[in-house]
Amino acid sequence: MTTRLWTAAGAVAAVAWWAADGGPAAVGAALLVTAVPPPPTVEGIVLGGGALVAVPAALAADEPAAAVGLVAAVAATRLVAAVRRHRDRQLPVLAAVGAALLGLALFTVRADEGAWDLPGAGTLPAALALAGALATLFAGAVPAAAPWTRVLVVPALAIGLPAADALPSAPTAVLLGAFALAAARLGGPALALAAAALSAATVPAALPAARLLAAAAVLAGPFVHRGPAIALLGLPGAAAVAAAVAAGPLTVSGVATATAIVAAAVVLARPRARNVSGDVPLPSLPAAAAAAWLLVAPATWDWAGDARIDHWDLGAAVAVLACIAAVAARRRLPSLLERR
Repeated sequence: MTTRLWTAAGAVAAVAWWAADGGPAAVGAALLVTAVPPPPTVEGIVLGGGALVAVPAALAADEPAAAVGLVAAVAATRLVAAVRRHRDRQLPVLAAVGAALLGLALFTVRADEGAWDLPGAGTLPAALALAGALATLFAGAVPAAAPWTRVLVVPALAIGLPAADALPSAPTAVLLGAFALAAARLGGPALALAAAALSAATVPAALPAARLLAAAAVLAGPFVHRGPAIALLGLPGAAAVAAAVAAGPLTVSGVATATAIVAAAVVLARPRARNVSGDVPLPSLPAAAAAAWLLVAPATWDWAGDARIDHWDLGAAVAVLACIAAVAARRRLPSLLERR
């Protein structure tokens, strides 16, 4: 009963942040918090309900300082818990390093420009912000990370995308492409999708594609143990990258990004494809619904921008109907033939 109420509350919170124009980061954070049910105690319910409000609110403020503060708070809490339990200290330390780099970038911009704004006009704060985002992503997106730590993926991407866009495109795309390939091999599909999103952000025409890939990385978080097939959430973003690269001039960043996405897909397709489980835990149902929406109708996500995949929705709808018909026929046809 508690799990059902928690799932319903999370779904309502996500819809409320969406209706209140809280921004995609707030909605994504609400979905990730919902995917981890609190302990069925008064303290757990109070803390869980507070997280369902406070975490999206910090990102709905659209202030880099609030996002960095959220990363620092979660990293510190996670580090204290790891020290007390005498286990799993590597990832919390990495999250703390990411928070420190993001804070340093924020204070650098504050000192230079007098504003709490990231990535700033200089190369140094953007590089610090991107390095902090990468460390935070790794600490929150790998399968070994604690489930509630995965919320760090949202502020890391919210800061990392503009930072990648602000840096010199060619070397940044090459480095992020290599990171995406390594992530696909070591970190799993969620981290690979996040790295691909950052790489796509270096291509000016592919910013909508980067946002779709970032959304895929966030929605893959609750399903990191379901096998590499969850990387299929990146299909709309990958198609948008291909459309952007084909429509624009040939650039190093575009080629590097497209190559990295293809290589990461090949690596993810190799291992343990049979480990995919079809069941979806109840708390992850809101995230699963958003993931289905992303796969079937990504062109309706206006906040991502013009991704040049306007005809995707119709094709995906036809494919879904065809799959439903095929499944129904497979189940009903044998019994009909037996009757005859």
